[in-house]
Amino acid sequence: MVPVTTGAADEADVTPRVPANWVAIRSPMVATFYAAPSPEADPFVVVGDKVAEGTTVCMLEVMKLYSEIKAECAGTVARIEVVNGQLVEHDQVLMWIEPL
Repeated sequence: MVPVTTGAADEADVTPRVPANWVAIRSPMVATFYAAPSPEADPFVVVGDKVAEGTTVCMLEVMKLYSEIKAECAGTVARIEVVNGQLVEHDQVLMWIEPL
């Protein structure tokens, strides 16, 4: 017999552990993630970049409407969880910031 688990346990198993002080930047909507303002442009941020509170870190697109996603705190981009062009879910972690 195969054990049955809840969705919460499954999600915890898939999500890599991060230090308690890291701050998640989450998607406020179901959308397409864009790491750069255009295909030819450099990404807004890469792992290791220092960001100030309010720095644009990516864009999300829904039906040709683009929303800039901004850092909620100053710090260092510690990990980016999604790739350019990926469809993301509401409340999905996009990236982690290690606060200053």
